[in-house]
Amino acid sequence: MSSINKVIISGNLTREERWKWIKGYEGLYTISDQGRVMGMPKKTHCGHIMKKGKIWSGYEKVSLCKNNLKRCYSVHRLVAKAFISNSDNKPEVNHKNGDRADNRAENLEWVTRGENEKHAYRTLGKKPNAPWRDKPNPNLRKFTPEQVIDIRSDNRPYRVIGADYGVSKTAIRDIKTKKNYKEVV
Repeated sequence: MSSINKVIISGNLTREERWKWIKGYEGLYTISDQGRVMGMPKKTHCGHIMKKGKIWSGYEKVSLCKNNLKRCYSVHRLVAKAFISNSDNKPEVNHKNGDRADNRAENLEWVTRGENEKHAYRTLGKKPNAPWRDKPNPNLRKFTPEQVIDIRSDNRPYRVIGADYGVSKTAIRDIKTKKNYKEVV
């Protein structure tokens, strides 16, 4: 199904709105290139434009139901899957203008995580996510390197060592197995 409806934008200015079946929900729901979702007519009620909600991050979502199973989907991803080619198999959908509620197909593009981060930084002026990731923060460290070496060489039970340092046996185990303080040799 690929139908076209005229949408009045303002006054007598119109634009064509294209509709396609949502993959996996053929015969039940359609999505438009303007980011609107329509439920198809059923015995109990006629077809309708569905109400969208917002998740904590600001993206619009919609709930779709099939075989009495209800699932929530991000509207921008549904639009991108229906209207934008993804020949490079990129995993994320970017809003070109940065407005998470603007789900028009012309405002969306498939990107990699890095491309999405660069767009947010260069175009929208947002700081990169988690710049501290994979880097130890010395201000948050409880133990000195010398203490870590002592803990690793101590053969007493984790519980006993932890009691000496005022931490849990799990904290001691994570130091001994080098899950924490990897940089200390």
